[in-house]
Amino acid sequence: MTMDAGDRRVAPEVLAFLGKIETLPGLPAAVGETLRAIDSGAPLDAVADHVATDVGVAARILQIANSPLYRGGAPVEDLVEAVRRLGTGSVRELLLTISVVREFRDADGFDYEAFWQHSLTTAIAADRLLEAGRGRSCAGSPQLDRVFIAGLLHDIGVLVLVRQAGDRYRDVLEASEREGAPLYETERRHLGFSHGEVGEVVLRSWNLPDRVAQLARWHHHPRFAPPELREEAALIHLADWIAHRVDEGASCEGHLDRFDDAAWDLLSMQTEAIPEILATFEEAAKEGSLLFQEVAGGTA
Repeated sequence: MTMDAGDRRVAPEVLAFLGKIETLPGLPAAVGETLRAIDSGAPLDAVADHVATDVGVAARILQIANSPLYRGGAPVEDLVEAVRRLGTGSVRELLLTISVVREFRDADGFDYEAFWQHSLTTAIAADRLLEAGRGRSCAGSPQLDRVFIAGLLHDIGVLVLVRQAGDRYRDVLEASEREGAPLYETERRHLGFSHGEVGEVVLRSWNLPDRVAQLARWHHHPRFAPPELREEAALIHLADWIAHRVDEGASCEGHLDRFDDAAWDLLSMQTEAIPEILATFEEAAKEGSLLFQEVAGGTA
C-alpha cells in the first residue's frame, strides 16, 4: 500500500494479519471504567473508587504518589489523597502505563524493559516539548493533554507483532539491525505493513481517542498525516527522535537518524536548535527509567 497524505485506510495486509488473532490484547475492564470516569469529570472520590477495584493498580498508584517523582509533603495513605496529589491527568497516564506494561511483559529474545524505558522517555519528552511551546498553533486544545499517552503508545504495534508474529517478526528485527535500516522500512519489505499501522488498529480497539490511534500510525511520517494531525504527529516524531538520541540503544528501533525534515517546519523549528534540545532532554531519559522502575516494580 503506497503512502498518501491523509490516507485513513487500513492496509488489507494489516487486516489479514490481525484477523488471524483470536483476541487482540486489551485493557483490563476496571482500567477502562476508570478512564471513562476521569474523562466524564467524575469527582476524586469516585475516581479513587474505580481505581480500587484493581488491587494491583491501586497499590502501584499509592506507591507512585509517595515516590520521589511526585512526593509533595506527608506520606499519602489512601487513594483519594493519592488521586488528589497526582491529579486526574497523571492518574490517567499512570493507569495506561501500568496496564500496558503488565499486559506486555517478557518475551523470548526481546528486551521489553528497554522498549518501555524508550516509550516512557518519548512520552516525557513529548510533554516537555509541549510545555516548552512547541506545537504552538494547537496548544491548549484538549487532545494535546494526551501527548504523554501518544508518546507512550507510539510503538505499541511492535509489541503486538513480537507477541503474535513470533519468529517471523524476530527475523524482521534482526534484518533491520543487520542492514542498519529503519524498522518501519524493513517491516514493509517483509510484511507489507508497519508497526505504526498495527498500533493504530489496536489502540482503536481499546477505545482510546482516535487522534492517539492515528498518531501511532503517523509518528514516523508526520508530513503524511491528515492536515489536522500533522503538528501533533511532528511533536511525537521529534520526541521519539530525542528519546533515541539521548538514550542510544534503548529501543529495538535504534536507527532513527532519518528524521522527517518536514517536522521542523511543522513545529517552526530550526535544525540549529538540535544540540540545545538534546541537552535539555537528557533528564527525560532518567525520568523515563525511574518511572519504569516505579511502574514495573509489581508487574512480575
